[in-house]
Amino acid sequence: MGASETNLLALLPKDFVKFVSSVKWTERRDVLQCFLDNLAHSSRLNTEINYIELMNELKKIIMKDSNVIVISLAIRVLTAIVRGLQGKASAYISLILVPLLEKFKERKAMINCAITECIDEIGFFCNANFLFSSICNVLDNTQNPTVKAEIDHWIYRILLNYDKDRIPFDFIEKIAPYLIQHGSNGSSAVRNGCFMAFGGIIRLIGDQATMAIASVLFADKKKIIKMYSFCEKAAEEFAKLEQMKNSIVEKNSKNNSKDEESFSENKENSRMDSDRNATDFDPWEMLPETNIVLRNDFDTLLSSRQWKERKEALESLLEVLDQNPRLNPGDDYQPLIKSLSSVIANDVNINVLALAIRSVAKIAQALRYKFSSLTPKIMEILLEKFKEKKVILREPLIECIDYLSLITPLSLYVRSVEDALKKENPQIRMQTALFIARLFRQHSRQTLPSIELKIIAPPLLQLAFDSNVDCRDASYSAIGAVMKSIGEKDVGLLFSGVLEDSIKYLKIKEQCDNFLKEFGCCESKAILRLSKIDVENNSGNGSSDILVKNITLKPNTNAKYIRKKDSGFFLPKTVPRSILNSTASHNFHFFSNQISKLSDSSRLIEANRPFTSSRNKQTFPLNCGIVKENIRSTITLSSNNWQETRHLNTTTSVKISQLVKHIAVERSQTMQNRLVRSRPYAPGSKIPRLC
Repeated sequence: MGASETNLLALLPKDFVKFVSSVKWTERRDVLQCFLDNLAHSSRLNTEINYIELMNELKKIIMKDSNVIVISLAIRVLTAIVRGLQGKASAYISLILVPLLEKFKERKAMINCAITECIDEIGFFCNANFLFSSICNVLDNTQNPTVKAEIDHWIYRILLNYDKDRIPFDFIEKIAPYLIQHGSNGSSAVRNGCFMAFGGIIRLIGDQATMAIASVLFADKKKIIKMYSFCEKAAEEFAKLEQMKNSIVEKNSKNNSKDEESFSENKENSRMDSDRNATDFDPWEMLPETNIVLRNDFDTLLSSRQWKERKEALESLLEVLDQNPRLNPGDDYQPLIKSLSSVIANDVNINVLALAIRSVAKIAQALRYKFSSLTPKIMEILLEKFKEKKVILREPLIECIDYLSLITPLSLYVRSVEDALKKENPQIRMQTALFIARLFRQHSRQTLPSIELKIIAPPLLQLAFDSNVDCRDASYSAIGAVMKSIGEKDVGLLFSGVLEDSIKYLKIKEQCDNFLKEFGCCESKAILRLSKIDVENNSGNGSSDILVKNITLKPNTNAKYIRKKDSGFFLPKTVPRSILNSTASHNFHFFSNQISKLSDSSRLIEANRPFTSSRNKQTFPLNCGIVKENIRSTITLSSNNWQETRHLNTTTSVKISQLVKHIAVERSQTMQNRLVRSRPYAPGSKIPRLC
């Protein structure tokens, strides 16, 4: 206990409980006035003592006493206690705040003034996250317009205690639905209180974020004008309050007063609920998840031979998506994405193509990271469309691909990027390299995916010596972005052939310097968020099932490791969630890596024939390079992309162990003989190399 802290119970007048329960209102008044006078001499109260009984007595007076003077004195005593306890008063908020707010219905000027002073002290000293539950409780149970209006005004004043570096996001999120309802209330006082509160919100999080929260109010120009006028008023009042606080702190510091410590402590306590700043605030997170309903003839119009009807279907889809900026991730969007992918891949009308690409981008924006499992296949199609030179198509294409790269780990579509860099069409090669540049310039050494970079580096290096000048320049930009992220020394190991050429080196260095000047050494916020999401997904914490869809499986000796559910087969529950995410995203490389780390050879020696694709019957080895004890991974795939396994010929016997293609096969020759003897390979198939 500090030297200036006083025991509140020692300030109680003699026989306090007896007199506050007296039948005579004058005795109740006198004892409360005496207590208030005692509190006036103590600026700081001991916060280690439990004052719950005293708070209950004051609560009883506020709720049940019939005398206006007694009630106002009890509230003023409560105000002095809150001021003395400061941030520690939050421990009693749930007890006293609801009766205080409900008392606004009395419409007595003396009581209302006392309540306003008391709740302003509460809002100043206490964390906003301790307040919204009581506020919501009162608003749920009252129809009184005076109570609603006064609470709205108080919300406005609470927000004046915060700046843009520390925003009470949870508080805003919880009270926003109530304020939106007040915007259409029959009482003008309630409506104005709503506009005032939203003016305070706009000052903190900006108009775009507020619009996402309360789009209904922003549809009315008159309401917008009122909210912006209150926003300007809030900015002026906030500046005055800050100036006043600073002057008080400066004055007290000169006098060596401990009140300065009090102000700094309050600043920490009242704003500790937010460690994010305004630039980190994402209004999308505050939007409700919604389901979309398409017009009944959408599929018919989308498959029509008339381009105007296809255009009409996509325009209706965009309109629905505009009205639903955040979609429910629990719905199945694969059929819709499949239809849009078909349009993008096959349609010849440039206007229809542009609308389809915009629709994919809108769905991705509405699902965020939940869309990543759909990215690999659509990314391949989008990159192929870079061959179109028309601006009407190129702009939405770049916008869509760039956004997908910010919500999907590169490992899920790196093979598509690698293939695009090798395309015969120079436009595809150039635009893909520019896409890599736009993506990698946002990375840092910590976030740049090294495995995927090694996959992309060879075709990117080859592109630097391309006969097309635009492709060469694009490769310089991409390599410059890599240099910006990981440094010149490491770039020299990957692109030594380019850096040895002085002319090419100067161009790459120029691009690197430009990126450093524009983006700095750190990663962008979008990349940082993606990295955090990727780490969480691949952390391996928890267990889940792995669904392998659209693959026909025959009975096999590993049946005890498989259980049937719905339309597919599942691996055991003991497999971590990180593998689930990789299979859901068709990330075969990561899937195989994880299986090889977690599986023992005895469970996986039942490998059978290599995969056979209905579209590409070639097989080739992919060495994962993972060694764990005497286990080495050698994988045989049937196609260039993991997605191709969804198109397996159903007449081929495919076992669950074939998903990992002989991962964890031991070096032992005995094990090799057993494998070949027990599972003969089909004529003409490629026998996997055993380590």
